[in-house]
Amino acid sequence: MNCVFFGQPYLAAAVRFSLFLAFRLLARQKGSFSAFIIRLAAGATALSVAVMLLAAAVVTGFQSAIQEKIYAFWGHILVTPFTANPANLLTEEPLVFDASLLQRLRQAAPGAAVHPYLLRPAILREGKALEGVQIKGIPPDYTVPTAIGATGKIDFSDTAYAKDIVLSQTLANRLQLAVGDPVMLYFVQSGQEAPRIRRVTVKGIYHTGLDEVDRNFVLCDIRLVQRLSGWEPTAISGYQIDLQKPQDAPQIANLLYNDVLEMPLRGYTLQERYPQIFDWLRLQETNVRVLLGIMAAIAIINLATALLILMVDRVRTVALLQALGMSRRHLTRLFLSLALGIGLTGSVLGTALALALAFIQKTTGFLKLPEETYYMRTVPVHLQGSQILVINGATLLLCLLFMLLPTLYLRRISTTKVLQFR
Repeated sequence: MNCVFFGQPYLAAAVRFSLFLAFRLLARQKGSFSAFIIRLAAGATALSVAVMLLAAAVVTGFQSAIQEKIYAFWGHILVTPFTANPANLLTEEPLVFDASLLQRLRQAAPGAAVHPYLLRPAILREGKALEGVQIKGIPPDYTVPTAIGATGKIDFSDTAYAKDIVLSQTLANRLQLAVGDPVMLYFVQSGQEAPRIRRVTVKGIYHTGLDEVDRNFVLCDIRLVQRLSGWEPTAISGYQIDLQKPQDAPQIANLLYNDVLEMPLRGYTLQERYPQIFDWLRLQETNVRVLLGIMAAIAIINLATALLILMVDRVRTVALLQALGMSRRHLTRLFLSLALGIGLTGSVLGTALALALAFIQKTTGFLKLPEETYYMRTVPVHLQGSQILVINGATLLLCLLFMLLPTLYLRRISTTKVLQFR
């Protein structure tokens, strides 16, 4: 005959009974000290989860915003002659534009936008104010990305060459210029006694918030730079590649190096061109990991303390269950189920709070930042679904693992000593 007391039916019934008691303790504690402890533990867990999610959202948003701005201006890969200092974008001698190479670059990076560009040093003069800049010549069919916030009607499709420029808001403020204003452009060539001068018109003003870009670079027609440099119409500095997926840049750069490019050409990712910016962004990830560790430890300590207090507060219930035959293993499962219920409640409330605050910040931007320090005016938030799952899952898993320590208190409960006192 099948023994229901020692077989699988008995174990299943014991598990169900443990869960029933755990959820009864969660639901039927109104007005008691245990109810206060449970609410306090759930609230502390919710606050910890919300802080972790918001910290991850801010860093992800910060990285995305900075990368989007620098990628919008320079693309993801620059093909230029080899240099020992990739951060130096200027080249002494120009390259000759190669239409077949342009086609191979587009084939190596399907879906990417590939354009030649020409970069030269120059001087802008307005009245007595002078600004040393680097003029980036772009082809007429190049579309200025919306991410750099350019204003004005930008069109370099003049039949000869456009005598227009697009400068940053920073340079416009320093030179006191606006869209439509004229400004003198000076090109100084080595070996020439007098600079070449053109009167150009401010056709647009852009703003990235990145000081290294806004203070140094001006956009114009590539044909204007070629003429002022005294170079052939085929002279360029390199090729700019804008990818659909930024994370593919290292792989495609290696593909270009191995299969497409020949010396002295090489493809440099933006991480190689601006290592200081990307190192700084990676440093923010380290700060977030530290914060996540601290908040996870706080959640674990709060939940463990609450669970221990509940054991002490319900010691007579525990002793009675032991007297009725419940094993310590099932008692441990009872309180672990209770901790899981508190943790789940806290995780749901914390996630809801984080999503609400992230939505409010994204739509209103009420939290401001000094742009000269952080390159943006408001705190960016970008909360990913994977972050929500990982943070909530890791928090619950760690809490359950560390909740095994408080349950060791069950071994110290003496059933006879507890039940003989009222």
